[in-house]
Amino acid sequence: MRSSHLTLVERFFHCRAVTAITVNRSVGQLRKLPLTLRTLGSVLVFITLSTTAQTTYTWTGAISTAWNNNFNWLPATGFPNGADTAVVLLTALNQPLLDANRSVNSLTITSGTLNLNAFTLNVTGTSNFIGGAVNNGTLAPNVAAGAITFAGTTFSCAINGTTDIVYFNGSVFNGPVTLTKTNTGNNYSIGGNTFNDSLTLTNTAGRQYMYYTLNDVYNGNVVLNSSGTSGGIWLGQNTGSGTLASGMTLSIGGGGFSIGSLVIGRLIQLGATPQSIITTGTSTLHVRDGSVFNGALTGSAPGLYIQNTTFNANATFIKTGNTNEYSSGGCVFNGTTEFSNSGIGFLALNNTGVDTFNGDVKFNSSGIRWIPFRL
Repeated sequence: MRSSHLTLVERFFHCRAVTAITVNRSVGQLRKLPLTLRTLGSVLVFITLSTTAQTTYTWTGAISTAWNNNFNWLPATGFPNGADTAVVLLTALNQPLLDANRSVNSLTITSGTLNLNAFTLNVTGTSNFIGGAVNNGTLAPNVAAGAITFAGTTFSCAINGTTDIVYFNGSVFNGPVTLTKTNTGNNYSIGGNTFNDSLTLTNTAGRQYMYYTLNDVYNGNVVLNSSGTSGGIWLGQNTGSGTLASGMTLSIGGGGFSIGSLVIGRLIQLGATPQSIITTGTSTLHVRDGSVFNGALTGSAPGLYIQNTTFNANATFIKTGNTNEYSSGGCVFNGTTEFSNSGIGFLALNNTGVDTFNGDVKFNSSGIRWIPFRL
């Protein structure tokens, strides 16, 4: 950050005749205060704060790799920190190397490589990751108002934080990603991402859409949470698809999934790892739209829809809530399948289409409603 307080301080100390400072105490009232060490300190703080400005710095790497060297940035009057914006635009000879745990208001990466050097970079405002790479440390969004957009950058670092809005629009994540979305609106992530480590996604308001139009690849475990006023997490709502790698799981995290919809659409599971997806509260679980599960699946939720999905191993479904759900059908069950209803609402199957059962099927009802089913 830049400040002009040094020039003002020099002028202040060169005014030898000054023995008091006049300050505005209230409207129309002036008062002279003795020039004591305390009042002088207050004035210096006031001057510093009132003349500090937010600056946008663009990396040039003209001198070295040091983040905290003014002459590696344009303008060369400082380096990004606090309320400033950092922009890494060009593939410079010297790439930026973070020197300590730091915070910036905004960060834009379009090319080049930012080495976090095992430190944490906190980002507090709207930031765009369009290309290039971020490596070796932790990127920590803490965005109360603004958006984080991942749209082309490769991350070989951990990402851990909270953001108002988040878009996953085509990046590669080689480290763990843990993010909480807080905005009341619906965020549409178009997809095109590869997650080579775990993804833990928490939604506390509005809906979070993933792989809306493109394909996501999940080579790590996927952990989902929904709370507050969340509308849930929607996977593959439009034309996109997702792939869950062999040995990986899709599950609910420690924060729980107690509100909104968990929509699992067009998700293809590779391998036969068992999956357990258990939601609570007033939430609804949708398994649909061409998804394929090759491992045994247990799905339990207050509201439950099962349609247009292929289950190649045993499947167990438990409805626990009070609402009525009418699944359209179109499923293929190739293992033993069991349906249980412990709530007071209907769990209706193949309401308009046809389900195919190539294994045994069992029905249980401990609630006051049965399970409507057509053969």
